[in-house]
Amino acid sequence: SFDVEGDKLLITLEIYKEGESFRIKIGERSGVVGKDIPDAVFLDDEVVLLLRAMRISDTIYKALEKELIKNHEVRAKLLKGYKDTGSYDYLLSYRDSFYTVRAFAELGRWKDLNEIDFKALLMTLRANNAYYSYYTSPKRDFYPILFSESSPYYSTFLINDEFKSELPFIYYRGRGFNLYPVTSIHWAELYFQRGKNRKALQILDELKEYIHYGDFNGTKYALFLNYFHFENSSIPWVSGYAQGMGAGLYAKAYQITGNITYLKIAKLLMNSFKLPLDRNGFVSKTKYGSWYLEYNYNPNELVLNGHIIALQGIYYYWEVTGDRYAWNLFQDGVELRYVGVVIDVLFVFAIRSIAGVCEFVFKQFEQVFPETQGKGFQEFAKA
Repeated sequence: SFDVEGDKLLITLEIYKEGESFRIKIGERSGVVGKDIPDAVFLDDEVVLLLRAMRISDTIYKALEKELIKNHEVRAKLLKGYKDTGSYDYLLSYRDSFYTVRAFAELGRWKDLNEIDFKALLMTLRANNAYYSYYTSPKRDFYPILFSESSPYYSTFLINDEFKSELPFIYYRGRGFNLYPVTSIHWAELYFQRGKNRKALQILDELKEYIHYGDFNGTKYALFLNYFHFENSSIPWVSGYAQGMGAGLYAKAYQITGNITYLKIAKLLMNSFKLPLDRNGFVSKTKYGSWYLEYNYNPNELVLNGHIIALQGIYYYWEVTGDRYAWNLFQDGVELRYVGVVIDVLFVFAIRSIAGVCEFVFKQFEQVFPETQGKGFQEFAKA
């Protein structure tokens, strides 16, 4: 119950299933405005972000104000294009170009944003402002762009602009372009594999500016956060792919350079495997064993290649450090109970039907095999 005399009340409703019936209940984000509910909930997106930025620094506030003005100009140009031509491409682009502001404002309405949050916001907003100053939205999802001179893939769209970054930005319909640590980590690994260590280190150096650090029960950890909605996710969310492979690649960077900073980051990323699911963790204790989730917002979505790549990164880390905890994580991940049967039923047909995915997953198996006697994985690869 709420004491609402003279107060404003916000009531949110949630639909849930009970037996065979759907019911409605009062949601957790309900209460007295200004007491249970932040006043910021009712503010405009830009106002929310600017108020939060004022609490961080004058520098961040001015940088954000500048990019918001630029975003208004970009959106006005796109909206004019739609009115002049009637083309839906302009209308979709108008919506996409503003997504980053809406997504971060959604977070900012309910909690303070820290300096790393604002770094990610500014970086992503600059990328969207730069792209939409010239182009309309791509025709397909998972479309990468890069504000640099080269990419590990020939198909990457390279943009020459005063804004520069070695990190790829990925497009999703309705969500514009987003900084996606999984893709950045993947590209860094490709560069290491091709002997282009300088390019890999450039990515890792830039990406480390967006790492979140925390403490859970006395254990310090590091996380790569994703600030865009994916499937049914809230934001932010975490990927075990980026955490595991990230730990491995930062350990490799230490091995190559001797820079202890890389090793410290790798250790903190490895510690993130200790987090419970309700604290941005991504290790799901399934009936098959420990599964390292590619998408931690859905513990029931067991993505095989994301799990394998996390394992591969853990092994990279163990190779450099000899860390017993990493070795135990690796063993837990490869010794999945009944995995042979599960894979045969759920994955073989799908993987064999897509040649590119098949080749990709088999490459992961080839790198994991020498380090494990897990018969389930071996049987699958021979199938």
